[in-house]
Amino acid sequence: MNIMNKSIIDNIVSWVLILGILILAFIVVKPIAVAMLIGVLLGYLLRPVEPKIRKLVKKKTISTLILIVLILALIIIPVVMFSPNIVTQVYELYGELKVIDIPKLISGIIPSLKDNTQMLYQIAVYYNEFIDKISGGLMDYFSNLIKVLPNLFLQIFVCFFTFFFVVRDYEKFTKYISDLSPFPKNIKERLSGEFRSVTNAVIIGQVLVGIIQGGLMGIGFWILGFDNVLVLSLLSIIMGIIPIVGPWIVWVPVALFSLIQGNTTTALILAGYGFIFVSNIDNVIRPYLVSRSSNLPTVVTLIGTFGGLLAFGIPGLIVGPLILAYTLIIFDAYKNGDSSISELIKGDRNEVKNKKI
Repeated sequence: MNIMNKSIIDNIVSWVLILGILILAFIVVKPIAVAMLIGVLLGYLLRPVEPKIRKLVKKKTISTLILIVLILALIIIPVVMFSPNIVTQVYELYGELKVIDIPKLISGIIPSLKDNTQMLYQIAVYYNEFIDKISGGLMDYFSNLIKVLPNLFLQIFVCFFTFFFVVRDYEKFTKYISDLSPFPKNIKERLSGEFRSVTNAVIIGQVLVGIIQGGLMGIGFWILGFDNVLVLSLLSIIMGIIPIVGPWIVWVPVALFSLIQGNTTTALILAGYGFIFVSNIDNVIRPYLVSRSSNLPTVVTLIGTFGGLLAFGIPGLIVGPLILAYTLIIFDAYKNGDSSISELIKGDRNEVKNKKI
């Protein structure tokens, strides 16, 4: 009896120690978890580029480092070039929005409200408060940017540190993840395929298509001679990434404002370009980039996007939908897999028995 009690106590102590170590590991990894996940995703997406570089330099470590340098150059050069102009245009846009005569604007859109001065006044007050809150938030963001620079550099370092090992040791990385999985071999293969499909659907189907739509909208703003093109383009790209929302939330107000100002031709061209070309480009390019089988339910993408944005900031636009999608895949494996939970467990045991035999 004493031996049995000692065995139970030893098991409890062991599990408590394991649980304690896991909790401590979670605390350590939590601040850099998003950066690590982005590094893994970048490694997955850009891994096919590395062999092409390796043909020139022969060594995998050097080719991976060259790939990192190229990615950083593609990120840093546009940021250095456009950041000052974007900041300037943000303040200019704020000034232009503040001087808009809201009662006159509303009266032009809805003539029946022209005599309702009280309502027009209230709308103007709400509008100014809304603009002030947004501008205040942006000013706080820019003023606090210097304070968060050390943390930002640390996150970038962790991201590319993870990226380096994922690309260089991709086969070892995937084998290690596969070995950790408790599922039988057939379920592992199905899960692996679904993970790839979901990742492609979010990163390529949602993010890349959104960037293309927003970029095309920015070209339209530039050709038509609008001011603050960089800010409008950046907003169009961000809105393009968010499902359902899209770049229309940027070009519709701009077109309406141009129409009210008397620029009828410009407004109609912008509306036609945005509605006919930009909005429908999604239906043209998405089938070429992502297979139909990998399309995610809109509700999952939408909840993941907004939830990720609130939880992780801008990276959450990508990370949020992926986390939700991966979670649903795992649940689906238990619920609608090749077997039920008990059969999955039984199947896993059979594999163990077969190995022993």
